Amino acid sequence: MSSEKLLKNNASFYKACFDSMQVGILIFNKKGEIIINNNPINSIFGFNLHQNISIFDLFDNVSVIKEYIINPTSKKFLKPIELKGITTKLQKTLEVVFGKINFEEQEYYKLLVTDISDRKEKETKIINRNAILEKRIKLQNSELDKIISQLNNSINLETKLLESVQYLLNNKEEESDFSDYFINQSKKSDLTTKVIDEFLATKNVFHYKKGEAIFCQGNKSNFIFLVKKGAVKVFKLSELGKSLTTRLYTKNSFFGYMSFIREQSHSQNAEALTNVELYKIQKREIIILLQKNPKIVNVILNIIANDLAETKDLLLTFAYGSVRQKVAKILLKLFNNKELVSNNKITISRVDLANYAGIAKETLIRTLHDFKEENLLKLTAKNIEILNPIKLQKI
Repeated sequence: MSSEKLLKNNASFYKACFDSMQVGILIFNKKGEIIINNNPINSIFGFNLHQNISIFDLFDNVSVIKEYIINPTSKKFLKPIELKGITTKLQKTLEVVFGKINFEEQEYYKLLVTDISDRKEKETKIINRNAILEKRIKLQNSELDKIISQLNNSINLETKLLESVQYLLNNKEEESDFSDYFINQSKKSDLTTKVIDEFLATKNVFHYKKGEAIFCQGNKSNFIFLVKKGAVKVFKLSELGKSLTTRLYTKNSFFGYMSFIREQSHSQNAEALTNVELYKIQKREIIILLQKNPKIVNVILNIIANDLAETKDLLLTFAYGSVRQKVAKILLKLFNNKELVSNNKITISRVDLANYAGIAKETLIRTLHDFKEENLLKLTAKNIEILNPIKLQKI
């Protein structure tokens, strides 16, 4: 009796064993003729396989099967191989494990078949989502690079303007008799001088709720703003609407002055990061203030110079720092700002923090999680608690 007849005569025993398996099983000969198959394989292909069907009718890439018959010891077949199975309705992605059977001096071949169509579909969706996300992040980073370049150009112009004004004032100082008091106050950028306090006492205080716009890009610049209480973010929008926060201003900080000095429209936007109280100072008021005490200009210029230096330093981090360095620098900057910190906890949204660091929100969240794992900080839905500012500084 031939080997094939013997196998067929024992088919009931093999069927009982094979049908209990969780994977589809096919046994075939060198001609591709199916000798035995189980019920799971019928379920995979959607119909009952019979002897008139060749193994080569079931898969779109029959060359792989023929290659195995010719060279079953190839390393290629030591691991599962993906093949497309031809079913009654559509092609399925199948994971196939090859095997060889020697029985009564005859060679037979087996396939252990698993339907992985659902898994592959999910993997494809994940890959496509990741590709879209990476493309979006690259586009955002490209837009941020453009904004940073624009800001660098703007700051260079502002620096030249400030240097010109400072040069004129220095020449004027040589002819003026400035008191040590005002010179020292200038060096310390002290805004609590008697002259300024008396001036501000006559000013109205303007109130802005969190999220409310103070001015927008393109608006005419009519005032210099001075924060009395709260925090203000100044940011620039790309053509695609991506936001980059360039500065945060808190108590006793001037902002909006460069557009005012240059008599140009605002090149950025300003928004209340918290509930804010601030003063609006008009040009004529500044002229009157300087006429009463010209020396007070040193206080303002010193603040502007420090502000420009800080902005330049921040932009250098944006341009050349790693993601970890950007996030660490911004966290420390916020940590040192009493207006935004309570009990070592920084209150700022993830979106605002990402925009301030010049990175995508998803990238920020991953970096914050890394810092948390390194015991540098604690995270809650609304707050970030700094645990180790010294280690954060070393980053």
